[in-house]
Amino acid sequence: MSKWTIHFLNARERLSDLPDLFQEEIFTTKDLLGRTAPELTLDIVIRASDFTMPPSLVVAGSALGPGRIELTVDLNQSISKPDLKGQLQRTLIHEYHHAMRWEGPGYGRTLGETLTSEGLAQRFVHEIVTCQPEPWEVAVPVEELPTLALQASPLYDSADFSHSAWFFGRSDLPVWAGYTLGRAMIDIFLEGAPDETALSLINKPASIFRDTLSGIANNG
Repeated sequence: MSKWTIHFLNARERLSDLPDLFQEEIFTTKDLLGRTAPELTLDIVIRASDFTMPPSLVVAGSALGPGRIELTVDLNQSISKPDLKGQLQRTLIHEYHHAMRWEGPGYGRTLGETLTSEGLAQRFVHEIVTCQPEPWEVAVPVEELPTLALQASPLYDSADFSHSAWFFGRSDLPVWAGYTLGRAMIDIFLEGAPDETALSLINKPASIFRDTLSGIANNG
């Protein structure tokens, strides 16, 4: 049986109002994932964010290596308890997909690998729970995706790209461009592979999605 160990970084007592709510929702999500996904033993670290997140985004996550997930909470924003629990659940499911992929090929170093990892993780959330698309999944209008794919194609197998530019808009690229493009790439791939899911593709290499990205680029 998998074991999830929760660590609250709370020496300054900034998170003192959250442990009960977070632990309840984390283990509810663990049970939900256990119905379909492989079990993992994880350390889950929860800390207060050092910066203000975009409006309405209160919980963010990362999975920077095998067996661990970090959740950050923006304490400067007010949010209802149901919305907080929903964000926590969706973030944890997203990061769990990353954690599963770390058991195989890893998150990735090239642009193609990161587009793949993020696209699969976003799709996985919608396979587990019914929810609206997150803002980063639809941050770029559909008609602009071919131009974005044209920019991404030469970098697909390259580690010489700016993650902050592609995923957080710290350049002339739209904010969250990589998230939207990765999600579109996976969605289009799955339209042609109806027997596959984000879970079944967990260990597949980014190379199998390259032609899909090229197809997006050629639709411009």
